[in-house]
Amino acid sequence: MTLFGLARILKFIALLTYVGASAVSCTATSARERKRAVHSIASPALLAAWMAGYTLAWLRGTSPFELWTLGGLLLSLGANLGLIHAVANDARTRWVVIRYAIPMALTIVLMVLRPKWSWLGS
Repeated sequence: MTLFGLARILKFIALLTYVGASAVSCTATSARERKRAVHSIASPALLAAWMAGYTLAWLRGTSPFELWTLGGLLLSLGANLGLIHAVANDARTRWVVIRYAIPMALTIVLMVLRPKWSWLGS
């Protein structure tokens, strides 16, 4: 197996773990379970996804400062901070889910379309 293939598998597993832990953080009945899901599982999984993603970008020769990589980093960070804020304040409303889901959906759009800074000038 190549390093590229290994990084892709790691990123996929990390993202599945992040999404699963995020779902638990919104649905678990106890505050302790929600905090554990975010702090012990989702946040480290997001870090692993970032590391695997930047490894993939490096292996492809993509700049780490490209629009889609920076945008994905900032949007996913915003989603994670929203989860952290929600569990810190014991909030479990649909607005918490929306504030998490919108930045994550936009992150996925960026990862699929991979817009570049040069596209903005066209």
